Amino acid sequence: MPRLQQNRTFIFYWVFINISLCSFSCTEKPQEKELTKIVVQQSEPVVSLDPALAQDLYSQRVIAQIFEPLVHYRKHSAEDRLHIEPLVAERWEISPDGKQYTFYLKKNIFFQNDRAFHGGKGREVRADDYIYSWKRIANPAGHSPNYWLIDNLFVGLRQWREGLLLGKSKFDDPIPGLTAMGPYTLKIILTEKRENFLDILTRAPLMAVAREVIEEGGNSDRPVGTGPFLFKEKVSDHHWRLTRNPKYSTIKTEKDTKHLFATLEFLYVADADTQRMLFEQGKMDVWNVPQQFDSLAYKNLQNKNGDYSLISFSNYSLIYIGFNSQQKFLKNVHLRKAMELAYDKNWVLEHIFGGRGTVADGILPPPLQLHNKGKALNQEATVSIVDAQKELAKGGFPSGQGLPEFTFDVPSTNRQARLNAEYFKEQMSKLNISIKISLLPWPQFIEKVRKRKSDIFMMSWIADIPDPLNFFDLFYSPNIPLGPDHTQFQSREYDRLYEKARGELDAKKRNELFAQMELLLGASTPAIFVLHPKGLLAVKNRYKNFQFDPIMMDTFH
Repeated sequence: MPRLQQNRTFIFYWVFINISLCSFSCTEKPQEKELTKIVVQQSEPVVSLDPALAQDLYSQRVIAQIFEPLVHYRKHSAEDRLHIEPLVAERWEISPDGKQYTFYLKKNIFFQNDRAFHGGKGREVRADDYIYSWKRIANPAGHSPNYWLIDNLFVGLRQWREGLLLGKSKFDDPIPGLTAMGPYTLKIILTEKRENFLDILTRAPLMAVAREVIEEGGNSDRPVGTGPFLFKEKVSDHHWRLTRNPKYSTIKTEKDTKHLFATLEFLYVADADTQRMLFEQGKMDVWNVPQQFDSLAYKNLQNKNGDYSLISFSNYSLIYIGFNSQQKFLKNVHLRKAMELAYDKNWVLEHIFGGRGTVADGILPPPLQLHNKGKALNQEATVSIVDAQKELAKGGFPSGQGLPEFTFDVPSTNRQARLNAEYFKEQMSKLNISIKISLLPWPQFIEKVRKRKSDIFMMSWIADIPDPLNFFDLFYSPNIPLGPDHTQFQSREYDRLYEKARGELDAKKRNELFAQMELLLGASTPAIFVLHPKGLLAVKNRYKNFQFDPIMMDTFH
C-alpha cells in the first residue's frame, strides 16, 4: 500500500498490519465493558483522505477505516493464510474465459450520514457507485495518481479516458466493461484475464465514494464511506480522530457492531524518543517501534511492568535506493552499477537497522520468493571499490571525471533514511562522486518523487497484495506517467515478461517469468535493492485477541 501499498501505495518504513483488537478479556462478555478509545501511531502524516488521490500508506490506512471495497482479505486465525472474501459484494461469478465478473452486492449497506444526502441520511450503496468511483480515478481532470491501477483493465476504459482528453466524450458516457445491471449487480469485462484481479479490487483507491458527496464538495476534508468508522475531525496536522459508525451495516448484527472502538485516533509523531515516551505514558496504544530500538534490550529495560507485548515479524516489503534512469548521467548503466558496487548493504543492515531485516539479493522479500534466484544477480555482488572504479571507467567517467553533483532525496523525519543517505554519500566520495543530501518533509518528498524530479531517492515499498507482480510494478514502463515506476526504467523485454506474467495462471510458468524479470533488473540496476526490514510492533496488553498479517490495511474491530 507505495499498499505501496502500495498501494496501498508506497511508504517509508511502515508495515501493513491487520489488527483485530478487543479491549476486554476473552472470558468477559462483550456487553460488560464498553469498547472505548485506541490511539495508533502514524510514522508519517496523512496527505489525503480521498481514495482517488491518496497514494501513500499513511493516508490509505485511515481511508480503510472509512471506506470499503467489494472484497477484502481476511485471516481466520493467526496461523491462517490470507483469503479473499466478500465484503460489500455478497458473491460473484466468473466466466469460463476469466474475463467477465459479475458481482452481486449486499443489500442494506449504507453510506454514512452527510449533508449531501436527502435529509442528511446516508443512502444505500449501489453498483453504480463503484463505476463512478473508478471513472473518477480514470478521469484525467481529476489527476488521480492511482489511475495506473486500472489503466486498460476494463474494456473501453482507456478509450473513454482518451475521449475525455480530446473533448469527444463526456463523464457519463457508458464504458462497455463496467455496467450496473441493477442497483445490486455489477458486470465487469476485463481486457484480458488477470490472475490477480480480485486482489486489485481490495486496494484502497478502488473503494466506493458517493457522487453526491463529491459534487457537493466533500473530499479529503469530509470523507464519507460505508466503513466501520466516521471521520470526526482533524485535531491538528498530526492528529486525526474517527468515531464508531453506529449504522455500520457490513457487520450483520448490532452485537458485532459493538465490537468497534468508540474512538479511533491516528497520531503522527516524528521523533522516536517522543513516540516511546507517549507509548509508555499510555497516550499511544499501538506503536511501530523504530529500528533504532533494539528489541531485546528495549523489552528488558523499558517494559518492567509487563504492560505491553512486543511482536516481531517479517513483512512483504523492500527498501531500495532508486536512480532516475532518464537523468542525463544516470542513464548510464555502468554508473549505476558502480554506485551499487560501492554500497555495503550488510553494513547498512547491521549499523543503521540494528540487524532487523534481511539483506536483499533481489526485489522479492522472503515471503514471496517463490523461485530459486540465479547467481547472475548483480545485487549479490561483493562490495568492491576497485570494481566500482572499473565500472566508472567503462561508463566513460574514470575516477569520477565529468560527473555532476547528484541530489539524494530522503524524508526529513526518518532517522534511518538520513543515516543511510549519509553513508551513501560517504561511499560515493570514494569514487569521487559528489552527493548532496536533500531532506524533505513527507508530503514534499512524495510529490517530488512522484513528479520524477529526483536524481536519487530512498524509498520503501510494501505489497498492496500478496503477489510478486506487485513488486515488479515498480519497473513496468507504462507505470511511469502516474504509477510507481519512479526510476523511469524502460525495457521492452521487461514489459513483455511483465504482461505475460500478468495473465499467466500456471504458477510454475509464472514463477519462471518472475525469475527472468528479476535477473533483468539485476543486470540493469535501476535501483539498489537494500534490504527487507523486519517489523517490531508494541501493543498495550489491555487489548486482547489481536492478530496481524504482513500486507493488509489495519482494521480495528
